[in-house]
Amino acid sequence: MKNQFNTILLLFVLVISLAPHMTDVVGIEESDRDLSIDLLEEEEFKPNWYELDTINAPSNRSRMPLVYDPVNKKTILFGGYDLTTSTIYGDTWAFDFETKTWTDMNPSNSPGVSYGHVMVFDPVSEQIIMVVTNDGFGQNPGTYAYSYANNTWIDLNPINTPKGNSAQYSMVYDNINNIILFTEGSDTFAYNSTANTWEEKFPAPVRNECWESGPAYSFDQKYGKLLIYGRGNDICSYDYNENEWNT
Repeated sequence: MKNQFNTILLLFVLVISLAPHMTDVVGIEESDRDLSIDLLEEEEFKPNWYELDTINAPSNRSRMPLVYDPVNKKTILFGGYDLTTSTIYGDTWAFDFETKTWTDMNPSNSPGVSYGHVMVFDPVSEQIIMVVTNDGFGQNPGTYAYSYANNTWIDLNPINTPKGNSAQYSMVYDNINNIILFTEGSDTFAYNSTANTWEEKFPAPVRNECWESGPAYSFDQKYGKLLIYGRGNDICSYDYNENEWNT
């Protein structure tokens, strides 16, 4: 009994001594995890980019978004611009990561040729929502929805689609409020796919550095903030519920 107690005590002391070095390696099976933080420095745990050997890839193009459809497990591409040939595209492609295959969906209806547009996946309608703006890069400005399951584009034709006249705009899905946020400078719009309505929010304006030079953008799901990163290492955040921009 005494030996058993000493063994338990020794194990307890050992765990306490290792505690400062313990870490949780996300994405690794429990049986394969190592408690030493030094393991993270091994080559096998470093980020690794590699080029996929894909089948039937679309032609070279730029200035078009890729959006993942988690319901159908496909990545959707629409349109784009070929700088070499000055070609503007209006085709729809779906990428299957498992098979590494691109498929030209060739839907019967299409929003027309476009580049510089923005797209997000809307989990409420389970469709891709796209905004083609009035900046001259799209044939038919408006708000569109693409259903992979039905392979159809629909012109939603809501009132007050954002204009996007500066080409420095961004769009994200706000999973806290189940809406889509579009911003161009401090001009901010919210889209409700259930009601099919855009609402201009009119928050107080902030400085423009965050929207210059083609801003990068994301939505922080933990804190419920739209984040914009632009020139001068500035990050601006927008809170829908407070209707407020902060820098």
